[in-house]
Amino acid sequence: MKRILRTFLYRLFALFATTQAITSFQLKGGLNSYIYTAAILGLLHLLVRPILKLVLFPVNLLTFGVFSWIINVIILFILVKITPYISIRPWVFPGISYGSLNLSSFDFNLWQTFVVISIFIGIIVNLLSWLSK
Repeated sequence: MKRILRTFLYRLFALFATTQAITSFQLKGGLNSYIYTAAILGLLHLLVRPILKLVLFPVNLLTFGVFSWIINVIILFILVKITPYISIRPWVFPGISYGSLNLSSFDFNLWQTFVVISIFIGIIVNLLSWLSK
C-alpha cells in the first residue's frame, strides 16, 4: 500500500513540475485533473510497464539498455490517449544563457516533445525515489 501511495505522490509532483517547466505540456481542470492523471500514470507504471519491459526486452538487450527510455514514451502516449485533461503541443525551447554557457533555442516536434516530457518526468520520479531512501 505504501508503494502505491508513494508512486502516486511522486507522479503527482512530477506532473505538476513538468507542467510548470515545459509550457507545451498542460493539464486542464485544476487539482482534480492532476489527481486523476497521476493515478492513471501510476497504474500504467505498475501494470503496463512490466509488460512493455518484457515485450521490448530483446531490443533493450541488443542496445545495452539504451532503448529503455522508449517505454516511458509509450506510457506517456497511452496516458495522453486515455486522459482527456492532457494537452501536448510541439515545444520551443527558449534557450539558456548562464555565464559563458549558451544553449540556443530549439524547436521540438511533437514526438521529440513526448521524449523530453517523459525524460523530465522520469528524472523527477527517480530523484524523489532516491531522496526517500
